[in-house]
Amino acid sequence: FRFQTHSSDAILLYTTNKLNEDFLGFDLIDGFFSITINLNKNKQRQELSQQRFNDGQTHFISLHIQGYQGGLEFNLIMDYRHNTRIVIRNSLSKVIVSYIYVFFCF
Repeated sequence: FRFQTHSSDAILLYTTNKLNEDFLGFDLIDGFFSITINLNKNKQRQELSQQRFNDGQTHFISLHIQGYQGGLEFNLIMDYRHNTRIVIRNSLSKVIVSYIYVFFCF
């Protein structure tokens, strides 16, 4: 997805699993891009870059989620250059993206 904002704090994208409390969210906190993952009631938030993303420029985010035996791997590409890998081990959850909520921030 792509976004553009001057806002310092915002929820950019949020998806939830209606079967349990699992969710995935992308946020701006003080202008820094973060991901929040809640699987099996284990919440993890990680700042993804030292760059501020509230500069009014258009930014591109690509997310690839891959499941493997005993865990999940999240690979993010930000602005075609930053690559972040997050591995969650011992997760029995499946990520099902059925609803995506996109919040617009100005």
